[in-house]
Amino acid sequence: MSHLAERAAERHRRMESIIVTLQYLNTEVDLSEERFEMLEMLKELLPTPPEIQKYIHPVSLK
Repeated sequence: MSHLAERAAERHRRMESIIVTLQYLNTEVDLSEERFEMLEMLKELLPTPPEIQKYIHPVSLK
């Protein structure tokens, strides 16, 4: 896997992790189910690693 592909995959994992953490915090403080569902929808709309790769500028790999 190229360095660019690895960075894109890592960014995707981080975004998913943030959403899962927010969902967990949402359930811990007993906020609305609607917010949990909204976060689930957001997770589905995350860019895929190949989509992220398109936007990582090669210069930023240094």
